[in-house]
Amino acid sequence: MIPHILDEKVEAYLAAMAVEHGLPHPVFDHMHAAAFERTFPIVGPEVGRLFMQLAMMRRPARILELGSGFGYSAIWWALGCPTAEIHLTDNRTANLEQARAFANEAGVADQLHFHVGDALETARALPGPWDIVFCDIDKGEYPAALEFANGVARPGDILIFDNMLWYGKVARPRDWDRETESLVSATRLIYKDAAWAASLLPVRDGVLLAVRKG
Repeated sequence: MIPHILDEKVEAYLAAMAVEHGLPHPVFDHMHAAAFERTFPIVGPEVGRLFMQLAMMRRPARILELGSGFGYSAIWWALGCPTAEIHLTDNRTANLEQARAFANEAGVADQLHFHVGDALETARALPGPWDIVFCDIDKGEYPAALEFANGVARPGDILIFDNMLWYGKVARPRDWDRETESLVSATRLIYKDAAWAASLLPVRDGVLLAVRKG
């Protein structure tokens, strides 16, 4: 459960709107139940809908996820662009096996490619290019993920970081720990980098969306 960052009533309204008129596939009901049962972090339907929209607009050929868990965000990408090739990374085989099962249920398994191991090490070994890179790994590794993205991004490519408000800690310097400092550092780096056009969206726990300039 993400602690409240916006007004609680506004957050409840956004969460309700994301689900009350139906989700794009019944698999998400099962994924939400699995996340609740395991207390497993997912981006949630608010962010999932944003990802599906981005996929519909960008029509990416290839998407790389740094940290995929059991495939929640990957299925949103796949439903947004049925022609996209999506590469999932996670250091736990069990997570990716569950992701494969959910992908089969959603009918998108042919789009997904699974890589077990450290996300950044795996990414560095995979051939690019990537139209979209989504990062949701250990927060202390976010600056390293930005360095990786800087090395592979082309004009028009999209870079996304999750949890960039980190339960609101980013606005409370006295509460900063190593992870929070890393997130603030990554945000500052990408905002001041003239090669990126970036926005930090206050959706759930904060989604940083950046587009590589031409």
